[in-house]
Amino acid sequence: MKKINFRKTLFAAVLLFQLNAIAAFGQTVVKGSVKDNTGKPISGVVVTDGAHFNTTDAEGNYVLNTDPARYPMVYISTPAAYELPSKEGIADGFYQYLDAGKSENQCDFVLTKRQKPVDEFVYIVLSDPQVRNEKQLDRFRTETVPDLKQTADSLKNFEIVGMGLGDLVWDAMNLYAPYRQAVSNLGMTMFQLMGNHDFNLLYKSITQTDHPADGYGEQNYYQSFGPANYSFNIGKVHVIAMKDIDYDGNKKYTERFTPEDLDWLRKDLSYVPKTMQIFSRNPRGSSYKTYLPEEIERFQKIRKDHAFGPVLAHAPYTMNLASATEKTYEFACTVIREDIRRMDELQIENLVFHPGSHTGIGEEAGIANIIRGLDQAITGLENITVLLETMSGKGTEIGYRFEQLKEIRDGVQHPERIGICLDTCHVFAAGYDIVHNLDGVLEEFDRILGLPLLRAVHLNDSMMPFDSRKDRHAVIGGGEIGLEALLNVMRHPKLKDLPFYLETPLDDAGHKDEIARLKEYLGETRSEHI
Repeated sequence: MKKINFRKTLFAAVLLFQLNAIAAFGQTVVKGSVKDNTGKPISGVVVTDGAHFNTTDAEGNYVLNTDPARYPMVYISTPAAYELPSKEGIADGFYQYLDAGKSENQCDFVLTKRQKPVDEFVYIVLSDPQVRNEKQLDRFRTETVPDLKQTADSLKNFEIVGMGLGDLVWDAMNLYAPYRQAVSNLGMTMFQLMGNHDFNLLYKSITQTDHPADGYGEQNYYQSFGPANYSFNIGKVHVIAMKDIDYDGNKKYTERFTPEDLDWLRKDLSYVPKTMQIFSRNPRGSSYKTYLPEEIERFQKIRKDHAFGPVLAHAPYTMNLASATEKTYEFACTVIREDIRRMDELQIENLVFHPGSHTGIGEEAGIANIIRGLDQAITGLENITVLLETMSGKGTEIGYRFEQLKEIRDGVQHPERIGICLDTCHVFAAGYDIVHNLDGVLEEFDRILGLPLLRAVHLNDSMMPFDSRKDRHAVIGGGEIGLEALLNVMRHPKLKDLPFYLETPLDDAGHKDEIARLKEYLGETRSEHI
């Protein structure tokens, strides 16, 4: 009778089970849907696990293959047409945890359709709360939280997005739950970001550990607030939030975006139209980020990898270079000076701004202020071109006549750094008949300013009639200008090679459809121009 070595047999059986389990965990399929609160499917929603991406189909369904041990969540980038999902004021419901023990996970998302589009919103940041213990958390509750609530109460006419910018807790994982409770129900949707003191010190980051199932540095944060890298859409803005710190273990941190982080960013951006306009800073405020040299290099690499066309930065709406009010004017001068430098460092081609409103001091005095403001901001050594935007002429606005733009450009010390951005809605409302006499309008532009100065076009329809002097954008073909006239603008031999930027009142999915529709009508695929 043959003797059996039960110990070896048992070991082999356990090993086989472990290998099968690992194989199963590494090949989980996630299926699900994204629908609105009436059960209507939502197509084109971006779904990711933090590395792999897909979009929902016409029925609102998606499929994603993932490894839940390495990528423990699946989440969506909320489209702008839908409310930011939240629970008790905390951003929630846009992510779901996966069960690593299942070969198939079902993850469905439900979004609430907005009653009306968001034209503007307020962004409030909470920098480094760093609560170390219950005593400090209590101070946070009794001092910071009431201030946040009071601020939110004063802004009830706006949608408010809040964001904690990392170092929420000082290595104290037990404080996540009470911190979350403290920032609940503030009158805003609160998002969070990770800082170095938000890692669990017992474990390396998930990208550095060989066995994430045994624990990883981001685990407590994930359980409290969801993914560390995510995006969402609100109004005309695609918001990207990312951690920029990696934990090596033994209280050693590296300030960087990991290769995995940058790969996620590249993929996320691939779902955003390639020619893009960004805001140089908070469009309704003054805050901005200082970019490190390596961040600028990475930004350029992403642009190259995705074949981005010219990027247009838009200065904030809050600046008024024509103002006679000293405080308002000094703020505008500071903003334009800083943004020219910052956007030039990012190698962005153009920075556009609204010339301003003279608010009663008269057109000539307002133009003189604009010239003086530009002169203190432009050195002549920049590569970036500053674009004056054509305006509709509402109120005391300057820039609704080509002659006004010429006077500004002719008056500055470095006119070679000044160009023009033509907004179709604005010029139509200002009395330039681009519907019936586009050739005549362009001839007038060329005679007064010169067509070589035209660097970009804001392509918008107008809700208001011709020569109304009112600025109300409409979707393409949904306004007084009309689809055919706007297609004529895009087809015109003198304009067709310019970059076009949509500023129509749609969300990202709507803009995607609008761009596809325009390309179909044009019979072209010039993604770098639209």
